[in-house]
Amino acid sequence: MKKKFRFRLAAVERVRSAKEQECLRALATAQAKYQDALAARQALYDDTNAALLRRDALASTAQPVLAYQLETEFIVGNKQRMVASDQALFRARKFVDKALKEVLLAKRAVKAIDTLREKDFNEFKIALRKQEQKDMEEIYVSRSTRIAEEEESEWSESA
Repeated sequence: MKKKFRFRLAAVERVRSAKEQECLRALATAQAKYQDALAARQALYDDTNAALLRRDALASTAQPVLAYQLETEFIVGNKQRMVASDQALFRARKFVDKALKEVLLAKRAVKAIDTLREKDFNEFKIALRKQEQKDMEEIYVSRSTRIAEEEESEWSESA
């Protein structure tokens, strides 16, 4: 009489696992956006450095003032874009932190369900062992009763 273990909170476990997977996907998306913002900021930084070098090169040779002003305006514009990029980076970092907190909460919830599953499984194994022991005792008792009845019937036939 072996019966299978059936977890009473299996539906909750499936829902929490699905929630955990969803949170992990959201975290991956947030991290990708953060990396994109980081790459954009680095590109702006590189462009600004290149513009500074170009402006310094313009200053070393005789050039029209307009070229120098264009480089300076480009650098000023890039600095403003870098400030906006820093803000976007900060927002992206906040989204990553928020997604990470959600993942940790989801993992904690799944771990709680896993703990309950292990506890229920251990209780199931104990109950199963008790039932098997009880069944074995019944077999021994019925066998000993049958043997005693056979011996009794042999005695009554011989008498």
